[in-house]
Amino acid sequence: GTYSGRTFAAGGWYLAVYEPIYDQNQSVVGLLALGVPQESVTSLRNAIINTKVGTTGYVYVLDSEGHYVISQNGTRDGELIWDAKDENGNFFVQEIIQKGKAARAGEFAEVRYPWKNPGDPAPRYKVARIMYFAPWDWVIGAGSYESEFLSGTYAIQEIGRRSNWLLLGVLALAIVLTTVVWMFISNGIAGPIVRIAQAVIATRSIRFTPRRAK
Repeated sequence: GTYSGRTFAAGGWYLAVYEPIYDQNQSVVGLLALGVPQESVTSLRNAIINTKVGTTGYVYVLDSEGHYVISQNGTRDGELIWDAKDENGNFFVQEIIQKGKAARAGEFAEVRYPWKNPGDPAPRYKVARIMYFAPWDWVIGAGSYESEFLSGTYAIQEIGRRSNWLLLGVLALAIVLTTVVWMFISNGIAGPIVRIAQAVIATRSIRFTPRRAK
């Protein structure tokens, strides 16, 4: 039957539709594959890159293998950071991915970890709110330093509230664009080409009887 989803081909991720091609006996004789690069959904990409959390925080996207799909300002896209460690030596990226994928639909996970940028006198704690968008294998995170939000006991609640709204907006836009892409591929392109391919196969199967010369 028809498959639609995320697939890796030609060195990149694609949103693809695969349609089997049948002959007149309903046997599969070929496969039609159509897709668009996932990165070509520029409106969603720009929305993620331009979203700020606090003063220096940002929204980012990882895949389940630990690659950056969309990084801060797009400068590290495609980079594998699965083995990245925080200041305590913990694999915080692995924790982000695992907690994000384990969260139920509509729920957010949270990871808190110490981080020290070059030039910082000491590590500071970051808080990341995470959700998982399974159709694209996207682990979407929004995070920043605790110190950039409200001080005192309300720091975590505030970053959680703001991050949740940001992630919900990103998810809503991703769902809309996913629907548009599927409709464009399957209805606008795949359907007519499949019908043409089937018609060509059917035409080739017709046997012609030559006329006898008088």
